[in-house]
Amino acid sequence: MHRLLIVATGVPVPDLGLPPPPYSPSALVLVLGVIAIVSIIAFVLPCLAAGRLADRGISPLRVGLLSLLAMVVTMGAAAFVSIREQGAHERAEEDYSVAIDTSQSQVVDGLEAYYEITIPDPFDIPLENRTSPSPIDIESADGGSSCWVATVDGVYDIRCGGDRDC
Repeated sequence: MHRLLIVATGVPVPDLGLPPPPYSPSALVLVLGVIAIVSIIAFVLPCLAAGRLADRGISPLRVGLLSLLAMVVTMGAAAFVSIREQGAHERAEEDYSVAIDTSQSQVVDGLEAYYEITIPDPFDIPLENRTSPSPIDIESADGGSSCWVATVDGVYDIRCGGDRDC
């Protein structure tokens, strides 16, 4: 069996960088959450001790309203900051997803133009440097073929007609 080696010197492996890390709330959100929990407790306690407060001449309504205000403000601030952070994280994930889609399209277009082949499933093409080759199916002018794609020194290396020793 003969072996055909094709080296794609013109199609570089894209550098996408690392994906965004999973979302986790910032220290500010956590601190605001703790303050909100404390203010909830500060709201409940005067409600439970309304009779004692009234006996001491302290208006339970005023204490309850002040603690309710503190609770609403801290919970609102925590929610606002958390929503902004989650929105920024979702935008970063979307940007990374768009970069993957764009890179995938550019790599497949480059390989198809360079070799005059068609790659039916573009998701078979790796977008990162790999040490082991991956199987791909291609369609060429003289019929379909199974090949191996690997990344060598930052460019794509496609081998057809042999085993997967790259």
